[in-house]
Amino acid sequence: MLKAIIHGAEARGQITALRCDAIFDIIAFVDRNRAVYSKHKEHVYNIPTYYDFSVVKELDFDFIIVCSKSFEEVQRTYATIYGVPWNKIITFENLVSERCVNRLCAVANEVRRWKVLGAVAEVGVQYGDTARFLNLFFPEEKLYLFDTFCGFDENDAKIDLEKGYTIQETVDWFDVPIEVKSVLDKMFFPQQCIVKQGYVPDTLEGVDDTFSFVHLDCDLSKPIHDSLEFFWPRMNSGGAVCVHDTYHPRFTGVRDVVWKFSKKHNIRYVANDAYGGVIFIKP
Repeated sequence: MLKAIIHGAEARGQITALRCDAIFDIIAFVDRNRAVYSKHKEHVYNIPTYYDFSVVKELDFDFIIVCSKSFEEVQRTYATIYGVPWNKIITFENLVSERCVNRLCAVANEVRRWKVLGAVAEVGVQYGDTARFLNLFFPEEKLYLFDTFCGFDENDAKIDLEKGYTIQETVDWFDVPIEVKSVLDKMFFPQQCIVKQGYVPDTLEGVDDTFSFVHLDCDLSKPIHDSLEFFWPRMNSGGAVCVHDTYHPRFTGVRDVVWKFSKKHNIRYVANDAYGGVIFIKP
């Protein structure tokens, strides 16, 4: 298990510790606020708590997780003064995908806690901003990355436009070519990644792994449908399928597909934020 230090011992840091304690071995809290240090004495959740940044020179760790809105300042301090590599100082906050990343972290943590085995996949990778964290949460598992890397498929978009599930402006916004190398450069453990560039369901052919965690973020109804039908029989017991944007007002086809899939297979799902997504857990 990866070892982590959490920078920030108050609410944000404590929540993060609980949210990822099956992903990381949390070996210490560090907080530069002496009042916080005095309040918690030397331990939070029986984890040693330090005020002095320099303690990082004495500890054996893989990552520092910064739970502070001043991430760049904290990162710069650890990197330039204490010699911690920049890519070892991370945050789950101040991100475009912050809400999604924290949601995925919480679900991944429970999958890890229950020791569910299997590969991991994301369908709809785009720039890799959530995939990089899946790679971090499951560092020893294969991570399949499915995407055209050039926007929506024209025929899939046409289906949703004709049904009134989305609008042309939204489709056009995603019509951007993305270099696969730029996505892989974001990964913490790129050697675990398997890129499947092209059209779903064509790129699903030949995949014979079973899975513990799948994140579907392809926005349009047909690839969501095809992905659910493909992955669900291949999920190991206790595995999670997270469907993003289920309640998004510009991708209403996702909700329609999720509901029909649920009724067809007589399985239930749970919504886990305002419009961001739902979770299926394999019995």
